[in-house]
Amino acid sequence: MILQALDKAYDRFSRQELANGKPRVPPYGYSYERISYALVLDEAGKLLDVEVVDAGELDVPSDPTITRTSAIEPMFLWDKTAYALGLAPVVKKRTADEHDAFKKHQCELIGESDDAGLRALLGFLYAWGPSPDSLPRYRDELIGTNVVFRLDGEVGYLHDRPAAREVWLRHLRGKPAHTGHCLIRGERARISLTHPTLGGVRGAQSSGAAIVSFNQEAFRSYGKDQGANAPVSEHAAFAYTTALNDLLRKDGPQKVQIGDATTVYWAEAAEENAAAAAEKAFGWLSQPPSQEQLNTGETDRLRTEVMDRVAEGRPLENPELNLKKDTRFYILGLSPNAARLSVRFWEATTLGKIGEAFHQHWQDLNIEPQPWRQPPAIWRLLTRTAPARRNQKGVAKYDTKQIPPNLAGELMRAILSGRPYPRTILSNALMRFRCDHVIDGLRVALVKAAIVRGMRMRDSDLPKEAYVSLNHDDPDAAYRLGRLFALLEKAQLASIDGINTTICDRYYGAAAATPARVFGFLIKNSKNHLATLRKGRGAKWVRNPAATGGWLDREIGAIHGGFSGSFPPSLTLEEQGRFSIGYYHQKYARREDLPDDLKADIPEAGSDDTEGDSND
Repeated sequence: MILQALDKAYDRFSRQELANGKPRVPPYGYSYERISYALVLDEAGKLLDVEVVDAGELDVPSDPTITRTSAIEPMFLWDKTAYALGLAPVVKKRTADEHDAFKKHQCELIGESDDAGLRALLGFLYAWGPSPDSLPRYRDELIGTNVVFRLDGEVGYLHDRPAAREVWLRHLRGKPAHTGHCLIRGERARISLTHPTLGGVRGAQSSGAAIVSFNQEAFRSYGKDQGANAPVSEHAAFAYTTALNDLLRKDGPQKVQIGDATTVYWAEAAEENAAAAAEKAFGWLSQPPSQEQLNTGETDRLRTEVMDRVAEGRPLENPELNLKKDTRFYILGLSPNAARLSVRFWEATTLGKIGEAFHQHWQDLNIEPQPWRQPPAIWRLLTRTAPARRNQKGVAKYDTKQIPPNLAGELMRAILSGRPYPRTILSNALMRFRCDHVIDGLRVALVKAAIVRGMRMRDSDLPKEAYVSLNHDDPDAAYRLGRLFALLEKAQLASIDGINTTICDRYYGAAAATPARVFGFLIKNSKNHLATLRKGRGAKWVRNPAATGGWLDREIGAIHGGFSGSFPPSLTLEEQGRFSIGYYHQKYARREDLPDDLKADIPEAGSDDTEGDSND
């Protein structure tokens, strides 16, 4: 299914044009390569000039069945200077072997062709002696780069000439190959024993990695060799790898990093405008525009329509803007695995289902006060499962290198399928609360999402407002304990000026996991804090300590009284999650729910006191 979808994507990409007028992907037997210089020859093969190639990447002949590694493999009508000219930054014995192989390869393929350009190249190679002094100019800059050839007086390069293309395709067709039934296209064709490598996956080998490979004896079946174990035609192997390499290219618009998973996505529709609109929509949903982008006007009608419809739960359907909910959509997450690539997740769905999935995801995350202005990107949520530390200014920074492996794929699958969030989301967030005491809004929102989605799986009638905002009437013991802990911390902060370490820093882990061990002591200690406030003393920001102390005393007493003097000996993971939600709701309670003195100490909704949110 993955390879078939990529094969179809190649057909679509081949019909698209780049800004320079070339197809988005090269035709079979060609690849886009960075070319720096062109050697200008006369018809006799004399080198007249060296020109800079401004186009950057050109489509040049490339055998899709060959991957250049340590073996000497020359290209046709282009190559790096070690092959084409026998010139390298450091000339070795191998350099001469590479140049000899290049000359032999050109002679074998061109043969008796009467094309003037091809004959000129042979004349050049017969007469050329590898020496930088023989170059008209760019002697130092040219060495080590890729070069092509051009016949003087003509605009195109030798590899673009019709005769050159005919020679090259005849060479590819004439190579010996196995034939078999292609599993992608369902046709009998030449089978590719090795598939072209893929680049652009973070952490993978720089030389490229394979998504299909039979490079070990243990992978063989019934004595079949390499790719014959799962036959894919040469054309299909070229198509799916070329399409995927295009999606994986650096700064590609259909590529996003989600944890350790390099993620690409594409659409399939009868109309190109519908596919393009769907791809833009998913890009905004997976990584919503930042507030800075919105403030600078970097938005458009389509983006606004997509974000509003998903937020409100309306279908992603607007023919005027080419939004069609039935547009087929594919999402592929890849991660490195030595010389191979692992598929972290794969979803074949529709644009409409994606909109529904993200709406439910945002609903599950929703918590008040909201710690974001725009819905958080998926990679940003993943950072909250990593360890955090606060700097001297009290700002938290997350160690994204310690995001649990495989979690990106599990989270993405849960979002797109509507299935429960991975258990590790809940356990990791709770562990981080205990270890680094950074209880920020995004972490709590993740916990709330995991708990609420699990509850909804068991009870489809669960109201969507469950655990969104502070609920004074919630009878759940764990939730009320979280609220109580926040009030006890507030009493401590209000009574002691300039305090650096609060009860949250010292006792949060124990209070959330084993309440009976610490709450008795904390309640007893809070009486001293409340007594200080009632005497008219407290932190400088408290304008009316007595009134503040009275309010806190009533709130603490109301919750404490509900436990009849005994607290639960331990809390389950879900209960610890509800504890954190209650703590967050009470600590960042709406200002209208608080007395005037405490309003000054409540951060504004959306304040997160965190840094390090970068998709690295």
